[in-house]
Amino acid sequence: MHKLVQLILRAMPTLFWVAMLVVTYLLLANLAPPNIKVEYVDKLEHAFVFMGLTCMALIAWPQRKRLVFIGLTIFGGAMELAQQAFASYRQATWGDWAADIAGILIALIIYIIVMKQRSKLD
Repeated sequence: MHKLVQLILRAMPTLFWVAMLVVTYLLLANLAPPNIKVEYVDKLEHAFVFMGLTCMALIAWPQRKRLVFIGLTIFGGAMELAQQAFASYRQATWGDWAADIAGILIALIIYIIVMKQRSKLD
């Protein structure tokens, strides 16, 4: 395996936690909301962010799929509640949390399919 890939794989747990800190900041910071006029774009943003976090977590801890799902689902819900409490222009919504969970599930399904295909090749 290429040395850079090995380095990234070894660093993935740390990279995951750095990404979690960045996501937490971005979800709670009182940044001006983007002026995007696409309907439901915030749901896509939530889904893609949680897909990325899930991919990073699965690479870091491939044997802990259930824990990754539970942990990120709880994190998504906690961020919704924290946004309601701390972000002046944001509010908690079931739709955002559902988008978080959808992103987690999509990443898990893709990961499982890829790993099954990979094991068939070995």
